[in-house]
Amino acid sequence: MNKPVLVKGSSWWHKHSQLPLVIGKVYAESDDREAESDDFTAICHIHDHPELVIVHGGTAMHSFKGKDYPISAGDVFCILGEQEHYFHEMHQLQLLNVMYDPVGLNLPIGFFGKIPGYNAMFRLEPNHREKHEFSSRLTLHQSKLAHSVNLVESMYTELLEQPPGFEVSILGGLIRLITFLSRHYGEHSGKKGSALLRIGEVLILMENDPEKPWSLEELAECTHLSPTNFIHTFKQATGVPPLKYLIQLRIRQSMELLAGTDMTVTEIAFECGFNDSNYFARQFKSINGINATEFRARCEMGGVFDKSSFKS
Repeated sequence: MNKPVLVKGSSWWHKHSQLPLVIGKVYAESDDREAESDDFTAICHIHDHPELVIVHGGTAMHSFKGKDYPISAGDVFCILGEQEHYFHEMHQLQLLNVMYDPVGLNLPIGFFGKIPGYNAMFRLEPNHREKHEFSSRLTLHQSKLAHSVNLVESMYTELLEQPPGFEVSILGGLIRLITFLSRHYGEHSGKKGSALLRIGEVLILMENDPEKPWSLEELAECTHLSPTNFIHTFKQATGVPPLKYLIQLRIRQSMELLAGTDMTVTEIAFECGFNDSNYFARQFKSINGINATEFRARCEMGGVFDKSSFKS
């Protein structure tokens, strides 16, 4: 297959508004339908922003990173940036997709992260899809699917007509949609989805209290997995082992304190859960490429600490 086409969000936002969000509506009786020039449904492509897909009719094959998975009405899933995908073998397929820029929209990612289903569906499942053979996707029953479709249709109408305040209405609609889907992920995502949900719950514990001296056994117990299986599942879901993820959270917390307080570097190291300031220094430089003192100096010179770039 040829190299996937890059569909950049910045190329599409202005066609609808200055709002960094695009809503697509697809209806395909079969693969030989006539498609508009900006319709990439059947063309292998990647995005530079997340895409939420809601299938509300028909069937198709979802090709994801070179592997095919069947989809049908009720399936809801997220595709992250740089993940190649397209749809084929389409039969009466009806789907809605929402491509959005979380940072540009200033979405409340921190609050979303307090919902286990958000962590599972929007952060973990897309990276776990191949391992779980797409079995951990969200599948909604008819009434909840209809509610999700209505939320997107309302946003679509606002984007099309652009009455005064449409930006606020669309932003509110997207927040309600993500919250609704996140809450219901645990109810309709299957057995393997439940495993991701438990990892999502552990992420909340770690992110809410990163300075706590968490042990592998304690974290594994929260997921009802053995420590060995927990490490394996966590790493597959997040890309890093749990204790390394915890160190990253602590370093992120230290960066906030370096940028926003007058605490000494040593005080910050202990405040963030490090018992050894030298170990903290090594970890900080390993992650950021500069030491904590240099980082603080850059902040004082007007550098901006971008929290969104550090945490997914």
